[in-house]
Amino acid sequence: MEAKCYINLCQSKPSESVSCNGFSLAVCNYHKNLHLKNCQSVHSISSLYIKLSNDKSNQFATFLKNELAFIETQLETFLRRMRNVFQKINKFSSKALIIMNSQKKFFIKLLKNIEQYNILPICFFEENMRNKPIEVDNLETLLRNNFKSQYNHTDTKYQEFVFELTDRPIFNEILQHYEKPTKARSFYNGSSQKNNVESKNYSAEMGVSNYVQPYEEYGNYKAEMGVSNYVQPYEEYENSDVVYNVICAGDSESEKYTLLNFFRRDNETSANIGANIFTITTTLDSGLKVKLNIRDNAGEEIYKESNSSFFDNTHGVVLVYSTANEATYNSISIWLSEFKNNCEKHCKFILIGIKSELCTKIPELIKVPSFVGENFARINNLLFAELSYQDRHNCLMAFKMLSEEIYKSEQQKKIEAQNKPNEKKRKWYKKIIRF
Repeated sequence: MEAKCYINLCQSKPSESVSCNGFSLAVCNYHKNLHLKNCQSVHSISSLYIKLSNDKSNQFATFLKNELAFIETQLETFLRRMRNVFQKINKFSSKALIIMNSQKKFFIKLLKNIEQYNILPICFFEENMRNKPIEVDNLETLLRNNFKSQYNHTDTKYQEFVFELTDRPIFNEILQHYEKPTKARSFYNGSSQKNNVESKNYSAEMGVSNYVQPYEEYGNYKAEMGVSNYVQPYEEYENSDVVYNVICAGDSESEKYTLLNFFRRDNETSANIGANIFTITTTLDSGLKVKLNIRDNAGEEIYKESNSSFFDNTHGVVLVYSTANEATYNSISIWLSEFKNNCEKHCKFILIGIKSELCTKIPELIKVPSFVGENFARINNLLFAELSYQDRHNCLMAFKMLSEEIYKSEQQKKIEAQNKPNEKKRKWYKKIIRF
């Protein structure tokens, strides 16, 4: 880690860091003494720069990256929990308001009926219903018990919700993370190899999963995870147990091609329909090896009139939009309608929001928040994932989730196909008996 004195014309290496008026200045001994002589502010001095200059493997930078990755993960977890809390509060509030408004409306209607006809009707739910009067005490008891039971039920749900909030601290994971003892940092004493081992162990102890491993280990990790953009022998793709055809759809600005380009590309562009073919392999929880042939609909808008065969034998559809481009999200409903009208009923859909690296660093660039995509997916019965295409592992997990649903759907399809002939035979047999 190279550093120089903060004075531009000075080429000396800083020996200490001087804090002055909220600023940290890396200075050599000469300019430190000169600054302290001329400045009347209160200063604090640290020899951290000496240690950092000897950090040959940049372990301190690795530590900061790991801590940053941890807090970013916890930030997403916090936002997700807060959304769940607000959804539950909204659900409870809506139910409570419905009860109170219904009681108000009911009492207004009842009072109007009494004042107009000067009697108490037996039936309160039918209009223009008049009958013999009933006792006032019985009426009050009836109304009180009716609405009391509704309020008791709602209050019980509220107490359960409050207990759930207090029982689980929202920053529990973060507090546990910081309660772990910090390992002594010896990055300015030991050798580079020793520091690498210590840093890796420290990262494992702290629970940070995205520690940058040496290249050889990372290559083995990618091979174990089955990520297709890592160059592997083609025979591995030939040993899949089942093959599913998937279409990737979305506007050209949705960054879908960037997402798919992280995976291995098996074929060149198909000139007859203008689609790019990608291959992704994954293993289901049951151990079944699945190969996905993913077809990108590049230029498909041009071939809409002649692409009826494009939807044939399609097992799944990936709808992609960019979180930084609201127009790509708005067009998802059009794509969804087109595929649902042309694909079989067993076809499975997943909605993927692509969050670029820039959006991760600058959240203000996000135009389509996560909960918007989640709500759309929930309403339309779609799978949902918001991904950063730099994270190959999560990208693969999204396609694995789609593969799991396709497999279940195909099994259900086989069961229905087996039952149909039996139903026809029964109907045919009944017709003969009736004849």
